[in-house]
Amino acid sequence: MAKRIHTFRRGTAERTADASESLGAKGANLALLASLDLPVPPGFTVTSSAWREASTHADGLPQPLRSEVSAAVAWLEETTGRSFDGAERPLLLAVRTSSRTGIPGLAETVLDVGMNDRTVETLSAELADQDFAFRSYRRFIEAFSGLVYSVDAGDFEDMADEERAASGWAGAEPTSAAEWRALIARYLAFIEDEIGETMPQTPIEQLFKVIEASFQSWRNPVARSFRLAQGIAENAGLAVTAHAMIFNERDQNSGSGTALSRDLKTGQSRLTGEFGLGGRERAVIGEREERMALETLFDGALHATGQAFPSDIAALADHVRRLEAHVGDAVEVDFMVGDSELFLLQSRIAKRTAGEAIRVVVELVKEGLIEEEEALLRIDPASLDKLLHPTIVRDTDLRIVAKGLPASPGAATGEIVFTAERAQELASEGRPVILVRNETHPEDIHGMHVSEGVLTVRGGTTSHAAVVARGIGKPCVTGAGSLRIDADAGELRVNGTVLKVGDQITIDGSTGEVIEGSVELKRPALTGDFATLMEFADRARRMGVRTNAETPIEARAARAFGAEGIGLCRTEHMFFEGDRIRAMREMILAPDEVGRRAALEQLLPIQRSDFV
Repeated sequence: MAKRIHTFRRGTAERTADASESLGAKGANLALLASLDLPVPPGFTVTSSAWREASTHADGLPQPLRSEVSAAVAWLEETTGRSFDGAERPLLLAVRTSSRTGIPGLAETVLDVGMNDRTVETLSAELADQDFAFRSYRRFIEAFSGLVYSVDAGDFEDMADEERAASGWAGAEPTSAAEWRALIARYLAFIEDEIGETMPQTPIEQLFKVIEASFQSWRNPVARSFRLAQGIAENAGLAVTAHAMIFNERDQNSGSGTALSRDLKTGQSRLTGEFGLGGRERAVIGEREERMALETLFDGALHATGQAFPSDIAALADHVRRLEAHVGDAVEVDFMVGDSELFLLQSRIAKRTAGEAIRVVVELVKEGLIEEEEALLRIDPASLDKLLHPTIVRDTDLRIVAKGLPASPGAATGEIVFTAERAQELASEGRPVILVRNETHPEDIHGMHVSEGVLTVRGGTTSHAAVVARGIGKPCVTGAGSLRIDADAGELRVNGTVLKVGDQITIDGSTGEVIEGSVELKRPALTGDFATLMEFADRARRMGVRTNAETPIEARAARAFGAEGIGLCRTEHMFFEGDRIRAMREMILAPDEVGRRAALEQLLPIQRSDFV
């Protein structure tokens, strides 16, 4: 029988070769941090094998699992010197679901498990902070009831508003013990009346119910749909991690935030991130709005805020670098400071864009942390396509008026035109255009060639517009169904916005966005880290690379990107430029050989000049 529970604390952790399978990503990463002797709150993880066992049990958690959870709590009490029954120095737990990959719809984190009518009084006395203790109890009831009983958060908000009006609170929350007790009593009475069940006052029963409800969230509709779409097996299951709460909201010598081992803009080894003062664990997932750049912790800027951040925070940079050295990649950690101690709560490989991914691996190679071949394997080849096309500079607010399908990557800005002929006319004057059609047809190709990008109301990623646009390297958005073209009025209508022929629009073929107006674009270039990565590829490859090109412009671009020659030249596309198409049509429609030869005599020097 696979082990049901694995414990962890700083300096030691029970891990297996399939840690992410049995412990989930959060549980496995906490165990890794602990095994590296990094500061983590002590805790335990109920494994996915326990989930599989419990999923076949009709009546709550199986008794063997309950016994092991109780034993793990006893170990945690001994480790922390606190008591889960709340008699003295109460132990409270944070409980989180932990799946191998992120899955929307799983149970949210429940904090302060173990809080009850007695614990709140004990904690209030221990910390000499009544508001903190009762606030924690209130939030626990709300989170527990939402997960276990599916109570809507709005019901609690309504009760709080009514209590505020009836009791005349001085602020947004109670300020006296009597007001707090009245609000808590109303919450508990509501649960009993609406659910028909008394909310458990026994901490271990609270924990059992939270674990059981977390297990059940694996099969809720949102999670199930996501798993089906991603091909995640039904029996993969999830783990549940519980660890000691960190009291980090009592004063301004506390806080929480996120730290990265590298500056993703440059790829260089430099601690970056953000933090908030006086926040608790929920601040890590973004509830707090007052966030500051993590760099200020190390620039002495905190003195200007009047806050005395604990000195242990200076060790954060060393912890993060140590983790990166072990993992061999840029990492991101969630951290917290409470009771003048630094704790790491979660870790993961740092998320990054395609450009950032290249910068990071190139720097890792320069620093000797990975080999060139490993750098190449860490880059998704499909992501590079986005870097070979113009991209939108997203440093200002964009007016996105519609959304379609990302049919061909890259961004383009230009005047709205509704016909291929008008596109060709304006392009000959040097005016960039976006060809907007309900759908495109072969006779539109000459207009597509001269347009900066193509936008269609109908069609998918395999439609004519999408296939041709990808073939000629033009940004394209298809299936923007909210658009309405009125060719007679020269108008493009979308969700109450009216755009006219000649107005500027921008399309992003990598996201499917349609944006009103002209925006700044960043042009691609085979320079810097991108060029370095391509040099890695040149040294590793065993075959030559040639390009598809039909025009001198395309050939020059291919050469700039390192192509060794032209592998395919589709000459039929050349005849769409200028007046060539007329001669081609004459040749096709000529009634006799004389007419065909006359047309071919016009085409021959034109085609010869393309190659000589």
